[in-house]
Amino acid sequence: MIAAHGGVGFRADPSLSVACADSLRDSDVDVVSAVSSLEDNPLFNCGYGSNPTMEGTIEFGAVGAVSRIRNPCRVARTLALNKGSENLIDPMVLVGPGAENYARKQGFSLCDPNALLADTALQKWKKAKIHIEKSSHRECLEGSSMDTVGAVFINDNVVEACTSSGGIMLKTPGRLGHCTVFGSGMWAERRENTSVGISASGCGEALVRADFCRALANKLLNRAEDDLPSEIVRCFVQRDFLNSPMMAPIAADRLYAGGIVLLHEDERFELIVFHNTSVFPFAYRHGSVVRKRLSQLPQDTGILDNVVEACTSSGGIMLKTPGRLGHCTIFGSGMWAERRKNTSVGISASGCGEALVRADFCRALANKLLNRAEDDLPSEIVRCFVQRDFLNSPMMAPIAADRLYAGGIVLLHEDERFELIVFHNTSVFPFAYRHGSIVRKRLSQLPQDTGILVETYMC
Repeated sequence: MIAAHGGVGFRADPSLSVACADSLRDSDVDVVSAVSSLEDNPLFNCGYGSNPTMEGTIEFGAVGAVSRIRNPCRVARTLALNKGSENLIDPMVLVGPGAENYARKQGFSLCDPNALLADTALQKWKKAKIHIEKSSHRECLEGSSMDTVGAVFINDNVVEACTSSGGIMLKTPGRLGHCTVFGSGMWAERRENTSVGISASGCGEALVRADFCRALANKLLNRAEDDLPSEIVRCFVQRDFLNSPMMAPIAADRLYAGGIVLLHEDERFELIVFHNTSVFPFAYRHGSVVRKRLSQLPQDTGILDNVVEACTSSGGIMLKTPGRLGHCTIFGSGMWAERRKNTSVGISASGCGEALVRADFCRALANKLLNRAEDDLPSEIVRCFVQRDFLNSPMMAPIAADRLYAGGIVLLHEDERFELIVFHNTSVFPFAYRHGSIVRKRLSQLPQDTGILVETYMC
């Protein structure tokens, strides 16, 4: 079964769902060809119909901040499936000129950026610019495009998801949305006899903060036998998205989300569609039958003095592909800072960037520390996390075991006490800390026959 969507929006235009259905009509359709069809349609905010930046230029795509690639989802698939040199780590994300150069080397044709600027998108941009110039602050116009498109596909052997977006209207040039962030805009996973594929649309910055698709998939795959998948989706959007403390920097009236969830278990498919915007166009195909729908939100329906800081910086791996993004730029992977009630945690991580991104390293580790039982030792939680959720995670399958390096610092504060935890699985890890006016430094060294070193310093 395969399904495609045209993203969250406010235009009750039947042609949107027709276009979704048309993207599924080819007999050999897959998620990339379906999304490519939507990228070529100026009705949607992706590919040819992408929202222009503040300067009126085009940057879009599942690869990231590219201006000269007509179907970025095809380049993204090549990047995901192609293996480079056995001696180098393949990049997960490429952006800008580096991504375009990669596409050219892979045989994709580059085009004039102006050829991707649809008349409809240009007219919307002009109206938005006039509105901004007359306003004292940037407002999201009712009816403006936030409609990321996507598709999901499941059969007996394959689970696939694809998402593409032109970004929000008047975005800052160089801005990356949720499509490029591992786990935020799409997810595809099989566990034992259950498969799930998710593609999400909405406010990209909010979807990234929620780790939206990966977190939702995890709840669906770990649900109790009597839990309804549709209720899990509803509760997730309400509690983990709309009411999440991670959304504090984003205005409540910008927290739009919608998407499709395709579940397969016990030889049965279940398609769940959700959104909290006026309309959401989608279509699905099972066998040779294609059905389309323009879902509309009923009235009065909600869904469908202390500081913690962390900072990380990296020059990237040696001989990296130009345009490659590492873990430092991916929300939750390279650093995390959070306070819950009387407990604060700050984490900064170093290591194989692609692996840290796959593990959602710092956010996931912080979550385990903040949710630990009273008698659980933080140092043991760190040790177990690195071993089980990083080194032994099935998410690391594409990365050679001898590249799975990680190290970092965790600073915990609770009950007026500081605890510094240092961890690494490399030969050495230099660090220093300051409490009051006293500064201490150390070069931590991994003992022989030790896989992971975890050290604790109490203040």
